[in-house]
Amino acid sequence: MPTKRAPDTSYGQKLVALFARLLFTGAWHGLADLARDLGCSKQTVLRLVDDITLSYEAAVESKLERGKRFYRIARSVPGEPAAMLTPQEMDTLLMCRAFTRHLLGNRDFTEAERALEKTSQLLAGGKGGGAGGGGELGEARFGVFRPGSIDYTPFMGFLHTVSEAIRERRVCEAEYRKPGERRSKVFRFKPLKVFSWRESIYVHGRYAATPGKPWKDVGYDPIWALQRFRRVEKTAVKFKWPDDYDFEKGLNREFGLLRGEKFRVVAEFTGWAADYVAEREWSPGQKAEWTADGRLRLEFDAVSLEEVATWVVSFGAQCRALSPRSLLEAIADRLVEVGSQYPEQLAAVRRLARRATRA
Repeated sequence: MPTKRAPDTSYGQKLVALFARLLFTGAWHGLADLARDLGCSKQTVLRLVDDITLSYEAAVESKLERGKRFYRIARSVPGEPAAMLTPQEMDTLLMCRAFTRHLLGNRDFTEAERALEKTSQLLAGGKGGGAGGGGELGEARFGVFRPGSIDYTPFMGFLHTVSEAIRERRVCEAEYRKPGERRSKVFRFKPLKVFSWRESIYVHGRYAATPGKPWKDVGYDPIWALQRFRRVEKTAVKFKWPDDYDFEKGLNREFGLLRGEKFRVVAEFTGWAADYVAEREWSPGQKAEWTADGRLRLEFDAVSLEEVATWVVSFGAQCRALSPRSLLEAIADRLVEVGSQYPEQLAAVRRLARRATRA
């Protein structure tokens, strides 16, 4: 027997969820999308639709468009609700849902989905379109490109615990495994902020004293990746919010997540890399200028030498770092490390270089 896609959700729960979605929104929903969101097969969705039709005597409409099957329960709204959303406001909510789906996890995404379905009734004029996107096939208007993303579904419980602890000012006890280490460590911390960076979720906070262990101030506010927690529990210990904590000033400024001494980076970009870099802000107070020959010269502040070196190398020949010297040395180390993984190819390049020199 194949494994259920959503083993913790009963058939009855799926039935209610599907009925609520079709009833609340009045929008067309694709069969494949319904199967994905409910965590079941298309055959199960078809069975659910049949049961809704028989059990609730609901007029579930079906249509085939561009080779895809869609369903809805048409609804009529006699008048406009007291509170109304404009189509533009609904679009904004739909975009937020689509762009953060991969960060929410299945449970939280389902909650967001239900909220949008209910909210769709507040659309001006009662014309709905619902969570499907404000009209037929509207769901196809927004999406996200997700290669390399993390499935946060198994870690949503940790996120909720941390979020509650921040609100309640409660110290947490955690078990956490750092990259490259086999064993996890147990410690206590004061959670202060949950933030996202490069398609990942992080927790920012400060260590707290553990009963029976000597206290040692590390001198910085650590950052923990959500997916590396093995356990997070709230304790009964309350903490006072630190007056000197400022996320924007302390973390969300210079280039780099790993904090170190601040330094100024100067680099030049060409081709596609120049356009890509010019479209983005890398650090407050950055300076970007186009040269006469079409290169982009960028100056910005950074606090992580390793991260900047990796970033520069990622652009290949389209980027050339100019300073500081420590960055150039770090980049050279990266290139040597990469070259050591391809000894035969590197030897061939050296032979070609020697031939070119002789010629």
